[in-house]
Amino acid sequence: MATLFKDLKQGHTVHFFNRKTADYQQGIIASDPSLPHFQANMPTMVVDVAITIGQDTKTYSIPETLSTTYYEDTCISTDLPSILREIDQLANQADAAIAALPTWEKVKQQCNDLRDTLNPEVKEKKLLDQRMTQLESNMSDMKDMFKEFMEKFK
Repeated sequence: MATLFKDLKQGHTVHFFNRKTADYQQGIIASDPSLPHFQANMPTMVVDVAITIGQDTKTYSIPETLSTTYYEDTCISTDLPSILREIDQLANQADAAIAALPTWEKVKQQCNDLRDTLNPEVKEKKLLDQRMTQLESNMSDMKDMFKEFMEKFK
């Protein structure tokens, strides 16, 4: 069973996993947690836990009965198996997002096509762009023909 935050001692390792960036770090308990106390807007008692990562020490208020908690996008845990579950969950979410990518690319293309078809301004601009491209191509062809013609009469 994982150690609760309230039972940690100075020097104990704590694991951090950022679910947004998939970044993992280890922290060290800087000092023994505070005694459990109530904090505003918290229905349960919390302990204040000072954790050092690298050169920075930050204090977290964590419900006393937890061994894993979340702070913004980061999972903080006293045991590695909880972090490994978080990593697996995020990897599964990434797999699902990657698998859905072709569907979303198709939806985006269909939306662009519908916008081109149904929006008169976009439709007009697209037709104008096509005409301009055709005109530029014709002008280039005429330029080449004129060069050939001039070469013959030198």
